[in-house]
Amino acid sequence: LRVTVGVERNAEVKNNGDTVPATTQLVVELLNAGGLKAAQTVTFTEKSSGVYYQDIVFDNPPAAPFNIRVSRPTADPKTDKISNKTYFSSYVEIIDVKMVYPHTALAALSIDSDQFGSSVPTQNYLLKGRLVRVPSNYDPETRTYSSGTWDGSFKSAWTNNPAWIFYDALSQPRISTIARRLNVADIDKWTLYQVARYCDELVDDGFGGKEPRFVCNAYITNEGRAAEFLTNLSSVFTGLPVWNGNQVSVVMDADSDPVALYNNASVKDGLFTYAGAAMKGIHTAVHVQYVDKHDGYRSKTEYVADDEAIARYGLNIKSVVAFGCDSRGQAARFGAWTLQTELRQQNAVSFTVGREGLKHLPYDIIQIMDNQYAGAELSGRLNAISDNTLTLDRDVTDAVGAMLYFTDVSGEKPVLSSVKVTAAKGAVLTVERAPAMAVGDTWILSGKVKPRLYRAIGIKENTDEGTYTISALLHDPKKYEAVDKWANFEREITTLHTLEPV
Repeated sequence: LRVTVGVERNAEVKNNGDTVPATTQLVVELLNAGGLKAAQTVTFTEKSSGVYYQDIVFDNPPAAPFNIRVSRPTADPKTDKISNKTYFSSYVEIIDVKMVYPHTALAALSIDSDQFGSSVPTQNYLLKGRLVRVPSNYDPETRTYSSGTWDGSFKSAWTNNPAWIFYDALSQPRISTIARRLNVADIDKWTLYQVARYCDELVDDGFGGKEPRFVCNAYITNEGRAAEFLTNLSSVFTGLPVWNGNQVSVVMDADSDPVALYNNASVKDGLFTYAGAAMKGIHTAVHVQYVDKHDGYRSKTEYVADDEAIARYGLNIKSVVAFGCDSRGQAARFGAWTLQTELRQQNAVSFTVGREGLKHLPYDIIQIMDNQYAGAELSGRLNAISDNTLTLDRDVTDAVGAMLYFTDVSGEKPVLSSVKVTAAKGAVLTVERAPAMAVGDTWILSGKVKPRLYRAIGIKENTDEGTYTISALLHDPKKYEAVDKWANFEREITTLHTLEPV
């Protein structure tokens, strides 16, 4: 049992004006039906500016119930020259027992208060955190994958790869309630494997070295909605969590090959509807908030700007938070991705198609050839095919040497393919090999004028009409290389002296 008592000031003023310590005693007693069982006397002999507290510990208190009695043998002062008001502050029952803290890392420090006075020192700990499930062919220390095809099995290890943290959040019931509703087969681990390998690729860190493209170092200490947490986590690799109809998966803003093509002949009324971004809504600089692992994990802000865009549109700053980011290089790349996405992908398109809208998922890359936008007849449908001779539904010009894009349906899954045109006369083309096409298939010619690439961001089903409305954003493959090489923090050398303190 620990009993805390105190005295206020404990000072006496002499006739000559000196203030000296007073002597004040308190007696702490433990009593039960059998009488007095234990007692300790506390004597205060030092003066203070306020209330001074002292603890008395009884190692072997009597069996409960019992009473605690605090008495004051020192007489109460009869003059204002003595100030020694006493207090019975509190008592605490101390239970000495071994406690178990499952899933907890416990640290305790004993610090002498004489070193710090009334201030409590701040304690910071650098933790690796949870062991999560990672692929059996993955070495998280070197961030490498062994040769061969992954068999889908896992092992336990520590990693800061955001893809496997995402998988852990979905598969561990202790972490999220959504994991209690999902089976292992409900999580698209194969897509996460591709995302994880993309995250582990080395890029410039801005200081002449290399670092992984995306890492996630964060402490998740508060409860929150699963959708919000998964969205924040997937934002580390510029992606989004999705339900693809069968599984929980992710989509990522990374360069990839187009998976479908659309032209005037395949959309409703042959019309594409375009939209641009308002000038006031275009950001030309970004403030990225992150923590710096090289500076005690202090919160910092990285400024990313495009000087050409500022000269054209003016300065318009956007503030973002890089979730789980502790690297200045990754913060700069995240800011560059935010900035370049707005600057390079301002144009949007929407159109309505039939069952062709089921060919792909949101975030897939598609090809669009709008003859009206191109100013030439560069797309249409196939009227006839004989070996490597094709008859189109319209005459074309300057087709020799161009690439003819079409949807190859010869395999298990339709894929976008191409073949080179070797001869052309009117609507009749000769190609270098027989393509896997059928009468009525759509085609696109890519020569002097190229088809535009878009990233599908939405596919809406029109139930009454049996059609699908697709909305997409302009896709620029050059954006990703520019983002990966954006970080550059090299400073000019001003001295050759490299004296280090010892």
